[in-house]
Amino acid sequence: MFKKYLRIQPAPVQLVIMLAFWSLLFLLGAFAMMRYISIAAGISSEHLDSFMQGDMYNHPNVIFISQAIFQITTFLLPALLYAYLADPQPGAYLGLKKPEKPIQIVLAVFLGIFLIFFVAPLGSWLKDLNLGTASKELDEQREKFINTYLSSGNTLATIRNIMLIAVVPAFCEEFFFRGLLMKFAHSFVPKWWFSIGVSALAFAVFHTSISEFVPIFISGVILGIVYYLTSSIWLSVLLHLVVNGVQALASIYSNPALDKSLENNQTVIILFIIATSLVATTLFFLFKSRTILPRNWSVHIPEGKEGQWDMNNI
Repeated sequence: MFKKYLRIQPAPVQLVIMLAFWSLLFLLGAFAMMRYISIAAGISSEHLDSFMQGDMYNHPNVIFISQAIFQITTFLLPALLYAYLADPQPGAYLGLKKPEKPIQIVLAVFLGIFLIFFVAPLGSWLKDLNLGTASKELDEQREKFINTYLSSGNTLATIRNIMLIAVVPAFCEEFFFRGLLMKFAHSFVPKWWFSIGVSALAFAVFHTSISEFVPIFISGVILGIVYYLTSSIWLSVLLHLVVNGVQALASIYSNPALDKSLENNQTVIILFIIATSLVATTLFFLFKSRTILPRNWSVHIPEGKEGQWDMNNI
């Protein structure tokens, strides 16, 4: 079908092709997800809407698998497919590179822990604002969804659920938003802040939460900075995994006495200030140990390597 790798095409053409791939896989994924829900729950297509509005939360396994289908088809497969068709080294194209410095791994883990205490208060304060009925309904639906994931009942189910709420999104979303989308944004405006900002904005939009839009956007910015400073998508995956995993564990094993103490707004403000300082400090050390992305990091062909993009020569 393709005689040359897609990276030989101009960036606008590549963007159209990428969006076409993404749209097709998104639609196929949505269809597959709905078909799975209908079959697994034993309901007809006419009753899907009412089932997904309420009864679905009584079927946790249906939620787990349907969300995995959505994540894989919407984010992971488009990134892998496009990278395979765009570059003779699809792994390198997506940033699947071993971190060059061990300290970067340590910093990514600590940054994930500190980031939780930075964004959690922001989300809590925004939820206290009156952002409208739509925001309230989205928050209630999101809370039901997360509670279904976390109320598993036994250790094995808890491990499985954490894998689905932390591991699957970390890989799928990072490959797409940081590995692919940042590269496209950089190709149109070659500024680091623009590519990070575009990927973070899309990241926040896809999470469909009004009250948590700002915290999710900030998290997306931090994830993009980590990728930019390390040139390894594995470290943004690790950071994403730590944030989601620790939040899930904290929700499962929360201590009522500790939760009550954190209701004190002064305590939350102090923790937020400390977390802000720790996030900034960790990013500073990550900057000092940086492995910047290469100059030819974009969807364009690196100069002098045009011959490598002929599929017949591979």
